[in-house]
Amino acid sequence: MAADQLSKVIRHLRTILEKQEVTRCPDTDLLERYVRHHDEVAFEALVRRHGPLVFGACRRILRNHADAEDAFQATFLVLVRKASSLRSPEMLASWLYAIACRTALEARRAAAIRRVKEASLPARTEAQEDAHADLRALLDQELERLPAKYRAAVVVCDLQGKTRKESARQLGWPEGTVAGRLARGRSMLARRLARHGVVLSAVAIAGALAETASADFMPPMLVALTVKAAALKAGISTAAGSTIAGSFASAKAIKLSETVIKMMLLSKVKVVLSALALTFVVGFSVQGVISHRLGAAAEGPAAGGPTKLVALVGEEQEGKALLQKAIEAATAVVDDETRVAILLQIGYAQLRLGERTEALATAAKALAIVKTLDAKLRKVTVQLEIASLQDEAGDKKARRATIESAEQTALTLLEPFEKGNGLLKVVGWQTLFAEYEEALRVAAESGEYQGGALGMSLAHTITLSIKKNGNVAAAREALQKAVAIAKTLDSGRASQTLGNIAEAQARIGQLQDAMQTVEAIAPFEKNPAGQGIGKLNALRGIARAQAGTGDWQGALKTYAGLTTYGGNYDILADIATAQIKAGKRPEALKTIEELWRMASETEKEKKKAQEDLPAKINGKIVILEAKLGNLDAALKTVATLKSSFEKAQAYLAIGKAQTELGKKAEARKTLRRAAGAAAAVLSYPAGSLGRNSPNARSGSPVEVPEYRKFNLLSQIAVAQARAGDSEEAAVTLEDITSDEYSGLYLVLQAMAEAGDFENARQMLPKIKKMAERGYALDDLTRLMTKAGQEKSALALATQQTSPALKAFALLGILAGKTAEQVDKK
Repeated sequence: MAADQLSKVIRHLRTILEKQEVTRCPDTDLLERYVRHHDEVAFEALVRRHGPLVFGACRRILRNHADAEDAFQATFLVLVRKASSLRSPEMLASWLYAIACRTALEARRAAAIRRVKEASLPARTEAQEDAHADLRALLDQELERLPAKYRAAVVVCDLQGKTRKESARQLGWPEGTVAGRLARGRSMLARRLARHGVVLSAVAIAGALAETASADFMPPMLVALTVKAAALKAGISTAAGSTIAGSFASAKAIKLSETVIKMMLLSKVKVVLSALALTFVVGFSVQGVISHRLGAAAEGPAAGGPTKLVALVGEEQEGKALLQKAIEAATAVVDDETRVAILLQIGYAQLRLGERTEALATAAKALAIVKTLDAKLRKVTVQLEIASLQDEAGDKKARRATIESAEQTALTLLEPFEKGNGLLKVVGWQTLFAEYEEALRVAAESGEYQGGALGMSLAHTITLSIKKNGNVAAAREALQKAVAIAKTLDSGRASQTLGNIAEAQARIGQLQDAMQTVEAIAPFEKNPAGQGIGKLNALRGIARAQAGTGDWQGALKTYAGLTTYGGNYDILADIATAQIKAGKRPEALKTIEELWRMASETEKEKKKAQEDLPAKINGKIVILEAKLGNLDAALKTVATLKSSFEKAQAYLAIGKAQTELGKKAEARKTLRRAAGAAAAVLSYPAGSLGRNSPNARSGSPVEVPEYRKFNLLSQIAVAQARAGDSEEAAVTLEDITSDEYSGLYLVLQAMAEAGDFENARQMLPKIKKMAERGYALDDLTRLMTKAGQEKSALALATQQTSPALKAFALLGILAGKTAEQVDKK
């Protein structure tokens, strides 16, 4: 008996010591312990550390103690499900704050609808609402809407009361970056509050936030109940999951958490489909990027659908009235492709308003129109867009049938390039929807196109598919089957395809599978015993995949095994970028030093084939220095660059960093240098002989294909618009001499995002293509509505004489009113 009591005392003391130890651990370590080992002590430490911040936000928004407790528990139940997928664990405080606000707003929305349905029930409040409470709730609402990096700085510094040094250490940013983003975040808050008639300086906002934070508290019993409910929900203590978790968390809290998780999945829409659409761009023009991004993705979800977050019941009715006007305008549109694009927008709007049946009917209308179109690559894209709408509306059977139609359309295309690109799209979308067997079938049956369709699609979309569907085992099995198919190809294609598959395997964390696939390349190499180009490229792909997923240590190990040196500078740059994102500044500086050594050694070698390599490496170094906030060092390095193209890229990176730090005046000067350097770049048209062209042979310094120059000019103009230099952005665009690469849409979007609606409106008529102008108008009216300028947006919609443009404008207003928008990255 005495021994048992002593054992219990020892276990108790160990638990106390362990809890004392974890309180000193940073968020990143606690999250890692929880994700890897389901460490309940680590999770409890996170709840205690961030609980006051979370409960305070819930209490201010809901103004009801019981409802706030439900929202508090729901927030941490969301963390249980999402802990393993957090991209920036060092920003956990900001992430939890945002989830708390969204959860509380969803609870308030549900309560509002419930009160309308049960009119006899009075609204529950525990205290007389006052002006201070209104201001605090408004602060929370607008702070949650800030872009993540600015919100993180404000939350950690102002709401959690950390010093700049402490904040920099927690967030993994340089102190200068913290200061710049904090100032920018406060300034953005001030402008957003002014739209509500609340005029406060940045200093006053900091004071109001500090006062808000000082009032935050957390009921002690709530922590214990939440930790226990989370443990049961995650299956730490039992497999009963939600059922037993209900013993410690209310049914309302569990339901709230499930609703918010679904909303988060749905809100990945634009990010995932934009990435997918950009992946499939085989023609490299900016216009190509725009058409795929807008046509295939800009308004269509791929990661679960649109976010249904209607703030008030009355607004829902207003939204339906707007939608009806848009539908009426769409009926007068004559051009079939434009009408289909509008119908897709309408379908997603219907889903946001909960009209699933109507959305499916809209998809059917769009399909009927598409059937009358000529068989072109664009037809394949539109069919896949409709399939996505059907998927978000929950009709998987219809989605599969539409994708099969897209496959048949692709097979009827006569141009080999278009046929291969069409099949590539089909395989990619099937992969995204986790239809792996179908994707493999199409790839295997696609004849001479199978190498590209199989390798490229799987490599670039498999990770998107896992984020959407979460089934790693099925994805792994599909990739293993893909290896078997790849081995049947001719040597060149087999080597390339296997390399792409190895990269995909690394992206989903299957490093052992990836290395086995690399070994399978050997029989297809000219020198099977050595590290031929196929194996080398595969290993490079694996290293890039590791760096891209944050595993910079694994990437370094893979990099160390590469036999060539100078050609791997891009991998080192990717590793340094991953280290910067992870807050590993000393490690990033060490990697940059390695790049300096590489540049120096290749300069000494003076090999003709690598004569421009040192400059390319220095260009990467400039970009990395800018990301670290070492702007003076970056500017000095620019002086060593000889290529106008690389100088323009370097100045662009520095200008972006200056904008992020709030140094807009300096950013505008730097970006003008970037524009000047880009304008001086000599280029050759796509499809010409490039460096072997007559100009190149005669000694003229032709540097890059034309599309790359125009793409760079477009990026610079966007950066200038974001830095508040709209006039210079317009001047930069004048150097783009092709309508195919105009960049107007992207710059207009940047102007609107920066709040420069007047210049954005003036740029609209310059966009010549109707569909592109329509999407630009949609974005403009959406952002105007979000900024509180709904009347001006409606006036702009009314001014449109084209039914198509009027429909786009109305749908943009509807999106601004009813849908929670995804922050741009």
